[in-house]
Amino acid sequence: MDEDETTLYLSITGPIDDTNAALILKEIQERLAKNYRYRKLHILLACPGGTVDGGIFLYDGLQRLPITVVTHNVAFVNSIGVTIFLAGDERYAEPYANFMLHGAAMSFGNSAADIPTLKDKLGELRHAEARMKSIFRDRIHTSETTLRSFFASSRRDLSPSEALTYGFLTSLEVPLIPKDAKSRWIICTYKG
Repeated sequence: MDEDETTLYLSITGPIDDTNAALILKEIQERLAKNYRYRKLHILLACPGGTVDGGIFLYDGLQRLPITVVTHNVAFVNSIGVTIFLAGDERYAEPYANFMLHGAAMSFGNSAADIPTLKDKLGELRHAEARMKSIFRDRIHTSETTLRSFFASSRRDLSPSEALTYGFLTSLEVPLIPKDAKSRWIICTYKG
């Protein structure tokens, strides 16, 4: 059996929330249940971000799969998308890809909030950021100062070469997908 028969491909484009994360994991698990030969999952990721809970749920689910997970940044991986990207046992990016990091954020829309509510929301943001930092610590093995810098601003962009230097990547590499892999594709596209 050649590697192509044991490899599954997943394309994720769009933001990730709790619902999307659950649907993606369900689809992967169903495919794995139908074909026990799969040993590797390549994820081609172009993600503008999403919710912290949805992203960490997807990260955890990918980490628990009984196969090798390979993530590819094929254009941009932003915000919680970076956390999802870090689920890969092997991690690659195309030379023109971008990684965007920022501290935890929350939008309030048109609603008003009193001081106790704002304090609660601040606690939620601190907790969300602590969860993401914990994953980053486990996966990229950088100094605490550098890690804090990733979350200290409203936006920090990393080129693939910078991401490689910081340990986000295994290497810079364009994914090569076999032409006969059509039956082994899962396409997940979501709108924000």
